[in-house]
Amino acid sequence: MAPESPSKIKVTQIPQVCLVVENLQKTIEDYWNILGIGPWTVFDFGSAQIPDFKHNGRPTWSTNKGALVQLGPIELELFEPTGGCSSYQDWLEEHGEGLHHMKFLAEGMDVDTLEKVMAGQGFPSIQSGHYGPDLKGQFSYFDMRKPLHAIWETSLRTGGELPFKVTRYPEDPKAVSPAKVKVSSIKQVGVVVKDVYETAHEMGMKVHMDGARVMNAAVAQGVRSFHLLPLFMASAGHVDKDIRPLVEELAQRFPETTIELLDAVGENPLFHGLIQNIANHTLS
Repeated sequence: MAPESPSKIKVTQIPQVCLVVENLQKTIEDYWNILGIGPWTVFDFGSAQIPDFKHNGRPTWSTNKGALVQLGPIELELFEPTGGCSSYQDWLEEHGEGLHHMKFLAEGMDVDTLEKVMAGQGFPSIQSGHYGPDLKGQFSYFDMRKPLHAIWETSLRTGGELPFKVTRYPEDPKAVSPAKVKVSSIKQVGVVVKDVYETAHEMGMKVHMDGARVMNAAVAQGVRSFHLLPLFMASAGHVDKDIRPLVEELAQRFPETTIELLDAVGENPLFHGLIQNIANHTLS
C-alpha cells in the first residue's frame, strides 16, 4: 500500500508551466518558426484586467503581456513584464529569462482556502487577484523555492478561452509553421535540485535511481566492489540480452571498480529457499 502523505493540500494535476521573457513577440515567433508551437493567444494582463492586482500582499499597479498555447495536457504560458510591479519583473531582475512557475490544481480546495492553508504553512501569496465577468476568476502565486525549488500558482481557470481581449499569432488561422520539428505535446517538466531525496520527500514523490546514478554516488563515497542482483523473475535469456550488456557498459564507465553479476532472482537458489520460508511462515 502506498504511504499516505501528511500534506493538507493534495495536488491532483499540473496543467500549466510559465516562462518569463524579455520580448514576448520575438519569443512566440521563435517558438512558431523553430518548434512549430502555436498558434498563440496573446493578451494584456495587469491592473486593467485585474483591478485588485496584488504583489506581495499589497495592491499595486502592473502591466504585462501574456501568451498561451495548449500542448497536449499542459498549457505553455509566457509573460513579459512591461510596467509596474509583478513577480515576473522580480524574476527577470533576479534570474533573467526562464521558467517562472507551474500551476497546480488541488483536491477539494478553492483559491481562498488554498491561500489560507499555504499562509499557515509559511507560504503567503506573492501575487494574486480576480478577473473576468463579475470578477469570478481568481489566481494566486506562492513562492516555494526554498523547500520545493519552484514558484507555484493555483487558479480557477483550467484552460479554454480567456475572459480578456485577445489577439492571435499568427493572425492567419490557415498559417503553416515552417519548422522542421513540430512539437505537439509537453509531457514532463524537470527541476534541478541539490538534494533529490529531501525535495522528493517534501513533494511526496518516489525516488528512482538508475544503475549509473547509483554507482556514481557509491564510487564518490569510496565503494569499489559491487554485486548486482537482477530482480523479479528474470530469466537467463533476459539477463544475457538486456542486463549483462548494461553491466559491461557500467564496467567500462567505472574501470576502477569490480562488478559481479549474480544469478537472476528467479534462478538463484537462495530465492527458492526464501519463497519456501515465506510460504512456511504464512501457513504456520
